[in-house]
Amino acid sequence: SNHLTSLDGDWGYTKDTLTNAFFGDNSIIEIPKIFSTFESLVWLNLDNNNIEEFSEDSLPRNMHTLSLNSNLLKSFPSSLKALKDLTWLYLRGNNFKNLELPDFQSSNLELVDVSENCIEWIRTPSLTNRTLRIKDFNLDSNKLTLLPAGMFDRLEIKRIHLSTNSVKNIDDNAFRGLEDILEYLNLENNDLPSVPNAVSRLRNLSYLYLANNDIRNISGDAFHEFAEDLRALSLATNSLDAVPVAALSRYLLF
Repeated sequence: SNHLTSLDGDWGYTKDTLTNAFFGDNSIIEIPKIFSTFESLVWLNLDNNNIEEFSEDSLPRNMHTLSLNSNLLKSFPSSLKALKDLTWLYLRGNNFKNLELPDFQSSNLELVDVSENCIEWIRTPSLTNRTLRIKDFNLDSNKLTLLPAGMFDRLEIKRIHLSTNSVKNIDDNAFRGLEDILEYLNLENNDLPSVPNAVSRLRNLSYLYLANNDIRNISGDAFHEFAEDLRALSLATNSLDAVPVAALSRYLLF
């Protein structure tokens, strides 16, 4: 690591040629507006700095990968919505208490990682006219206790990571709109007493991780909707008294 506190200065011709930049492990407090003129910059890593916020015009519109892990951000930067080519977004280990996703111009979000924050709830109110596609949505290690109805409304997600929260209750309609889309769901290290009905409604699920909860019984039809597609199932470290044969019988036939 170095001891940089600012990236301001005369970048000369570099601003026209630089495509990848790593300034992690410093003490940088803001992204200078001059970065918006770096027309070739597509990959920027600013992990482990002291950035609390940044303005809407501080990044080039063609940014492809942005990593701001372990900074001091208190809310999801709405200015990121203008990055039309954004594909990989890393915001792990910041100080988010709530998550309000902006109406991204990008239609190709492979990953949004907001794990290891303090997120207690999620809202998508700005997504009023279209569906936001996120292939991989990482919410691990936050402070979610409840997944309410419509939590993922107007989102199209294939993989959701929710391990190591404190989830006790999941509304039957928590995954509304994802019934035929969601392929991967990780709910390990939570406080679930049973397999939620919301999970049982996921018809395209292939990977389900429920280890280290407090599941005592599993109904016979818990996995019925996705048994034919199920490739991986983890039920380790729960409170089951017996193998849930009825629930697994159809799964074991495929």
